[in-house]
Amino acid sequence: MKKNEWFVLFFGLWILTGCSLMWATEFDFAKNKFNGGNLVIDQERQRALLIYIDREKLKIGPVLNEEGEEVGRNFKEEWMRDNNQVLNRMTVEVLSGGQGKQDKLVFKEKAQTGQWWQTVDLKTVYINTYWLDYTLVDTLPEQDQVRKARHYKIFKSVDGGESFTQLKSWPSFRQVKQVLFDETGLKGYAIGEQKTLWRTSDGGETWVKIHMPKPIIDQLNAMKFDLRIDEIFSSYHFDEKTKDFYFSNLFENHGQYYSVIYKLPWSDDPKKIV
Repeated sequence: MKKNEWFVLFFGLWILTGCSLMWATEFDFAKNKFNGGNLVIDQERQRALLIYIDREKLKIGPVLNEEGEEVGRNFKEEWMRDNNQVLNRMTVEVLSGGQGKQDKLVFKEKAQTGQWWQTVDLKTVYINTYWLDYTLVDTLPEQDQVRKARHYKIFKSVDGGESFTQLKSWPSFRQVKQVLFDETGLKGYAIGEQKTLWRTSDGGETWVKIHMPKPIIDQLNAMKFDLRIDEIFSSYHFDEKTKDFYFSNLFENHGQYYSVIYKLPWSDDPKKIV
């Protein structure tokens, strides 16, 4: 068969199969949100949630002299001139929408960063946020910053993101980078600070501190370069079926860098984790 005949055959099959390789529109969503974010869609492709970071818009206006003449342009409000104030006004937000649904803002919390986890049907959703008070942090000694200027929160929704409740079991001074759960949304981990994990078996109602096994700690302490606390878990994965937690760290040995992957099996008795 000649080359052009192959092309005609392929093109004909492509037409007959409904151009299945082409992009298709599922539904309109988040039309006015142009900053991007993290999008999830449920199994039936009927509902969608979008998490994103937002900040108040900065507005420029005329600067007038005593005679009312415009002599320049500057920010309209005083706080817009202060970068610390601008950072303090950032928010983590979640937009809900879907097939035949109006976009609706279902979550908004003052924070500079936020992560989330959700079941595949989007019925259970967890969000963890972090807000740093930039106007306060530089005025405090380092030992006071954690409890007074840094604020960590975990929120939970069990109605598909229609409403969120803050988990009071998580104190705001306790660092959390990410929450990870199994298929049920009940058993999981919160990645925290000081070489530890926090785990829950009741959907975040209570948390148990899990210390890293001593051999891992010894290996981390033997590293030849400084390790920031929030880089203990440089990468990680939680198997939602087996509830095994995997994480890796970067090590250096005589100028050679390598990673070691650790596996932490789930045990119904946290005391058995050694």
